[in-house]
Amino acid sequence: MLSRYHTAHFTVLLATLALTVSISPLSVANEFVETSSFLRYDDNIGRATQNSDKETEISVQLNLSAGKAFHPATGSRFTLQANVTLNQPTNVTDLTQATLGFTGQYNYKFGLGAFAPRLSAKLSADYADFRSDIRDSWIYHTEIQLNKRIDEQWVINGGIAYKIRHAQDEPVSTITTPTDVFDQERISFFIGNAYTLQNGTRLSLSYNYHDGDIDSTATAPNSRLLNASAARLRDPAFGNNKVVYKLENTHTHDIRLEASWMLTDKSTVTIGYNFLNTTAHDDIEYRSNLLHIGIITAF
Repeated sequence: MLSRYHTAHFTVLLATLALTVSISPLSVANEFVETSSFLRYDDNIGRATQNSDKETEISVQLNLSAGKAFHPATGSRFTLQANVTLNQPTNVTDLTQATLGFTGQYNYKFGLGAFAPRLSAKLSADYADFRSDIRDSWIYHTEIQLNKRIDEQWVINGGIAYKIRHAQDEPVSTITTPTDVFDQERISFFIGNAYTLQNGTRLSLSYNYHDGDIDSTATAPNSRLLNASAARLRDPAFGNNKVVYKLENTHTHDIRLEASWMLTDKSTVTIGYNFLNTTAHDDIEYRSNLLHIGIITAF
């Protein structure tokens, strides 16, 4: 179970979301509530570089979002929303996570009709509260994306994203032992396309390139990771002999496949697969395979 601090903190997060939802009556058309439930599989949750350090994880993720959309002018839309997410792993339980986030997004359509290009700009701020206190963080994310429908079936998109993570409970760094492992920055570029079948099933494929910082957990001592890392910490979430290392200037190739279809007029089922290949200094490399299946329901 979560500690008293984490339980109390999560209660505050839920109360904040409940207040956000209650500010406006849900009968107004521009307001929305969305829930999602996902079952996730990760064959390398610690982003380990050696097979002996890899941990497989199956987790359940629940999400609740509520917000309101505004239409300041023809072709434009501005959305504000609050999100609460709970992620419960079954193996490395210290990675249990509760997150409260707020997102603002602006969408603009260049012209009339379904084939006009659409531009979106998004900014979000989240607080992630882990059972493993060293991972507690503020996470800031911004993204710009351009979408274009080619015909009735095909849509293409591309964009750029930037992410900052600032940890709250890391030990104080020293000259000889930097500990700011979870203070990270990353820039991403992505491109993708989606195809809708005649029965309404949507198939999508995307490629994402990430450049920046990651964390990787390994059994200590690991001289190769030690020499390549910018910071390190003991990582009891994975075991008493584990250390988590911060690797800077890494390069990740991220390929995503997804299929989704309407279950009802308000519910969607989605199944997806991710392949990650990350390289770092001194020929360090790790790979991860991720799967998910979930249901998204809008009210």
